[in-house]
Amino acid sequence: MAETQRRYRPYEPRIWKSVRAIADTERGFLEDLDRFVQGNFPSLRFVRDWMPREERPWVPMAEVYDTDSKLVVRVELPGINPDDVDISASGDLLIVKGERKPAEGVSSEQYRECETCYGRFYRRIPLPEEVDVSKIEATFENGVLEITIPRTKAAKATKIKIKKA
Repeated sequence: MAETQRRYRPYEPRIWKSVRAIADTERGFLEDLDRFVQGNFPSLRFVRDWMPREERPWVPMAEVYDTDSKLVVRVELPGINPDDVDISASGDLLIVKGERKPAEGVSSEQYRECETCYGRFYRRIPLPEEVDVSKIEATFENGVLEITIPRTKAAKATKIKIKKA
């Protein structure tokens, strides 16, 4: 099949661009969105201005995969103390949030280059219906937070017969 005709199945892993490319794309999109809102809906400008830029949360990288018995979520959090991470499940969402603190005694003027995100982070991951959020377990090793959520037994499909009038 020609490359232009190839269709991707939803469960194929996505190949990501570099973090810098993603950040540049996001920054460009948000700047375009700001210009659009300011030009067309000036009363809605508060939507992005309610929080100073340095306090806006960053989003850590994550992967989510299924096994027969559980859903596994792995979130990359190098350099973060596990005590600074909060995990919660609300409805059909898993929320991971916390804070990465900069090195003590280093001012922003001292950096020659810094590609590490500091400050608050927030990651929201949609959950399928067939998981048991009351039995979530989490481990933290080598800067990777791994969250496992057991699957519930999927409901059996039932054939419904249509009655003819």
